[in-house]
Amino acid sequence: MGSGVVLYGEATLSMNHHPPPSPLPSPPEADQPLAEREGGAHPRPSGGIELYAWLFMRISGLALIFLALGHLIIMHMIHTVDQIDYQFVAGRYANLFWRGYDLTMLLLAMIHGANGIRYLIDDYTRPGKRRTIWIRVLYTTTIVFAVLGTWVIAAFQPK
Repeated sequence: MGSGVVLYGEATLSMNHHPPPSPLPSPPEADQPLAEREGGAHPRPSGGIELYAWLFMRISGLALIFLALGHLIIMHMIHTVDQIDYQFVAGRYANLFWRGYDLTMLLLAMIHGANGIRYLIDDYTRPGKRRTIWIRVLYTTTIVFAVLGTWVIAAFQPK
């Protein structure tokens, strides 16, 4: 047994033995939920456009869970990849319900993702020209891909 070695929870007797440090006191906000801590998750805004963006993230996230699970079950469990071809999509898109389903999932996912990236840009870039550029690139990219996806879903003509 060497000096200062702890065996099975018992300290050895030695001249170099130091008592274990006392535990650090917990910060006062440790009992608060993460969303209410300063510097933690985004707390609920008190009003304005940020409140609507905050609510949208919660509602769209919940809706996307069900839409994505429905897509997964229908497109990957009920039907196999061997069955999904042009004729399958054409038959599916002959019904307006499926076009609406896919368009809803596309637009909710695009806006939900863009809003999440906007949160990241706000958190990790300083206010100023760079933040403005990043936000403009984000909005432009989101609009371009949402319009392209909408166009593909709406303009698809089954033969």
